[in-house]
Amino acid sequence: MPDPLIARTLQRLILTCVLLGGPGWFATTVSAQTTVSAPSDAGESATETVESQDDIERELQAARQRLQDAREEAENEAAVPESLRVAVDRLVQLNLVFEQQEALSEQLAELKTNHQELQTRLTELQQNGPDGTPPYSFLELDQTRDELDLERAQIETAEATIEAATDALAEAQQNRETADRRRRQLSEQLDNADDQNDSVIPSELAEAVFQSRLTAATERLRQTELELEKQSLTNTQLREKYL
Repeated sequence: MPDPLIARTLQRLILTCVLLGGPGWFATTVSAQTTVSAPSDAGESATETVESQDDIERELQAARQRLQDAREEAENEAAVPESLRVAVDRLVQLNLVFEQQEALSEQLAELKTNHQELQTRLTELQQNGPDGTPPYSFLELDQTRDELDLERAQIETAEATIEAATDALAEAQQNRETADRRRRQLSEQLDNADDQNDSVIPSELAEAVFQSRLTAATERLRQTELELEKQSLTNTQLREKYL
């Protein structure tokens, strides 16, 4: 269900903006700046409803079109509302995180497929023994030792990388929680603000909603990075057994 606080905030914001400058002012000051969906729960990030890069790209395309339309209507670049440029910049930044997320997800899927293949090969090795006929040459034994040493070195590196990725995820979680608290505080402030202050709050709330959205997307990215490193370690350990 929609957050009652956010719903009341948006209702009051729309009414205030219409009284101050009409619907057009509201569109450029709030909608163009946030370009986000309201969170479904006060305790959740503002990005819970946005999980697809396609959604972000559509929003970015729409924001760019609004900016282009404004430039065509304006007498000069200085007359173009800054909020439209800010909206595009924010969505470009957010889209970059989603592109990274998509790339890592593809890598993770490949690693999982490789893991299944390695598991199959290891099962066949356990059942049928190694390829070739003993006795094995010294060259083959040396090559196997070198490969084993390499796999063990990669395991040590992967363990250190996992530790760093775990710390990065913890930091991302903290940043997201901080951003969510800031968003909720400004929502409450706007809901309780005097009419004199209503006109200066929307831009602050728009930035807070964006940061809540960005930090949540970054948290998901860090989570995928950690999963990727763990899967890579699992595959390396499996290759070590195969050797």
